[in-house]
Formats: sequence, C-alpha cells, structure tokens
Amino acid sequence: MGFSRYRKKYVSVKEMNEHLKYAFKYYEVVYREKTREETFQRKAFLHDSMVNFSLTYKKGSYACTYICRKDDEEIQQQVDGGEAYRILCKYYKVPEVDTKYCGKADEGGLSASPILWHNKKYEGTWQKAYGYDLNSAYSAAMLEPIPDCSVPMRSGIIKKGLEIGFEEVLNPKKDNLATMLVPKYEGFSQYIFPLMDSPFKKFVENWYNKKCNALPGSSQKTKAKGVLNYSVGYLQKKNPFIRATIIGRCNELIKSLIDEDTLFCNTDSIVSRKKLNLPIGTGIGEWKIEHEGEVAYIGANYQWKDGEVSYRHIPKSWFKKDWDITKDTVPSNGNIYEFKDKQLRRIKYENI
Repeated sequence: MGFSRYRKKYVSVKEMNEHLKYAFKYYEVVYREKTREETFQRKAFLHDSMVNFSLTYKKGSYACTYICRKDDEEIQQQVDGGEAYRILCKYYKVPEVDTKYCGKADEGGLSASPILWHNKKYEGTWQKAYGYDLNSAYSAAMLEPIPDCSVPMRSGIIKKGLEIGFEEVLNPKKDNLATMLVPKYEGFSQYIFPLMDSPFKKFVENWYNKKCNALPGSSQKTKAKGVLNYSVGYLQKKNPFIRATIIGRCNELIKSLIDEDTLFCNTDSIVSRKKLNLPIGTGIGEWKIEHEGEVAYIGANYQWKDGEVSYRHIPKSWFKKDWDITKDTVPSNGNIYEFKDKQLRRIKYENI
C-alpha cells in the first residue's frame, strides 16, 4: 500500500527529537532516503546530509518528511514543491505529459537548465560592480504565451508565432554530457506544441500581490515566494515542456544583457562593472539594484564586501565575518548539531 497524503515539514531540533523517539519505538529505521518505488511497511527513513537532517515515516494515512538544519539556522521555507504545484493547479490544471519526458536530464528526462555564467577575465579579484536582481523572473515569464500541452505533440517545421518547439542540447555545466531542453520558435523540432495565451495570469497576479503586501520576513511573504518559485520547479515532474518555456525565457533575457563588463549572472540576476540601463521598479519583470560596491567571485560563487557570501552547497552560516573568497579556504563544517544515540545532541562550538 502507498499513502494517500505526503508532505514535507521543517521542524526545530526539539521537534525532530520527538519524531525520532517515536520512529525508533514503532518502526524499523532505515539509514537512507526512501526511494520512489518503496512503500513504508512499518519503516522510517532517516537521512543525515551535510546540513539537513530528515526523517520520513507514515502515521495513519499521513506520510511526511520532517527536516531540520544541523547548523541551527532558522528554516524559512513555508511550502514545498508539491504543495506549490497543487496551488498552481487550482488556477490551471496543468496537462501532464508522458513520464518518459520527466525527471532530471542525467536520469533520462528532458530538463531545462537555468543559466549560470561568469567572466573568467576578472575571476578571483575584487571589482567595483553593480548587482541587479529581476523581480519574480519566473512569474514574468509565466505571463507570456505557453505551450498548449492538452493537444498531441507533433514534430516538423514550427509555425512561427503560432507554435513553440524544443530541442535537446548538450549541457556545458555537466561532465557527463547530459542534455538540456531549450525552447525554439522556428525551424525543425521533434517536440512541437501550439502556443496559447497564458492561463497562469491570475495565479501570478494573486500570489505576487500576496508577496508584495506581506510584512518583510513574515511567514506569509516566505510562503508566497515559495509558491511562485517552487511550482515552476515541480513542473519538471509533470510537464517539463512548460517548465522549459519559463526557464528558457529567463535565460534569453539574461543572455541579451551579457557584455564585456558583465562579471557573472544567473537566471534572475546580473552583476556588471558598469551601470545598466534597466527598468527599475517593484513590478513583475522590473529590476532592483541589490548591491553597489566591491565583489569577488570564483566560478558561480561570490562575495560582496558588505558581507554577503554565496557559495554553492555551503551554508552561509559557516562563513566567518573576516572570510575572504580570494584567499581563504572554504569552510568544511559549521554545524552545531550531529546525530548521536538516536537523537540530535548539541556539540561544543570549540570542536567545530
């Protein structure tokens, strides 16, 4: 038997300890994540990753993955991808495509890849720069026409302005030559759908207004941001063609802005050595100046002199105030909890 409901819930260390006591008392605990094919059958699944610690088990008809952070940072996430997608489908029931197209690219699925680019010329040096962030990049892309996947997919020559096609190209960020899905608007394509006026407009309008009207730092604001972003991520499991359309439009916009003064950029932000002529404002698809000052970067990782550090796969809480990306070693641990004796126990700071 499977389960009728499944959720993710972010909890404190104290709450996690209570779940651990219950799981070890009534279940066989397996020290790994649950696979998609497995049923619970009186099993609980415990996964101890670098920062997050999770426990998954089923109680009655309710199955849940409980997650806490070992570095004691507050967890802001108020909604997961599944819940965000369910909210999206209340506005438009997304047509689900054959599951052979779904999943990660290196697992055989057709997956779009957000842009992640840096200028090697200035890498590893401090530069005076301006950092721009795009307001709700995914939401802006969702307002434009999307593929109508309720009709059968076809292959052939794309009817320009009426249809959208997709092609598989090699992903330069992957060593295993995995492909990524990129939208195209003319020429031949194996995957073609007609374009239709976006059915997501009401969804975007409602949840963007909720985000803007909520108090800064509130759970309502965090949830609204999560619903707008995570729903797009979850589309990979249900309809990678619509997701690729959204991601592709964001990538195309950023690529159009790259020049010799660009330092680095990603799906919704760009950092340049010069001021850019961009529409500044608070509306969807408008820009805000997030930083102005000195910045340094190594690959996709960066640090602003005002204190912000972003290093892929390394929590921000691990970096000390005087850390310098251009000369210091990347921290390998910053947690204050570890799994011991069937519970999470606090360990001494001086042992870190």
